[in-house]
Amino acid sequence: MVKGIYSLLIYMFRYVGFFTSHSLLCFPRSTLPHISHRSQFNIDGNLEKALLEVNLFTVRCYIQHWYVTQVPQAAPGSDQSFVKALVKYKEVNSAVAEKALDKVGRHYLWYLSEEMVSLAFFDDEVPLETKRLMVKSLSVNIKQ
Repeated sequence: MVKGIYSLLIYMFRYVGFFTSHSLLCFPRSTLPHISHRSQFNIDGNLEKALLEVNLFTVRCYIQHWYVTQVPQAAPGSDQSFVKALVKYKEVNSAVAEKALDKVGRHYLWYLSEEMVSLAFFDDEVPLETKRLMVKSLSVNIKQ
């Protein structure tokens, strides 16, 4: 998450060094295009595009998942919704989504087991009907 935050900050403040707050307030944005390519970070077009891609991923997929991971009982549902968000993100940027899905599959879903998924029973975000289906599924597996 730290890399995502730094990426957001660099992207947001990439032109700050060349403007004062007074100049931004005095001139409409449309009068400043001749300065818009200057960056205090010396960012070329490829790096700026890469930063934008990282930022879009961070904002659209990762932030919500990051904050929910602090709640243990929400972890199974959060991971499931994160994977769904990554699959949906393929429509926006398939290369980033594929890399993220690969990373999540190899490094973050290892702990999901039948025992750990049972934490979802204590998650307030999981609907009661889903919990009933989970109990029914567990009952069928036990009988077999």
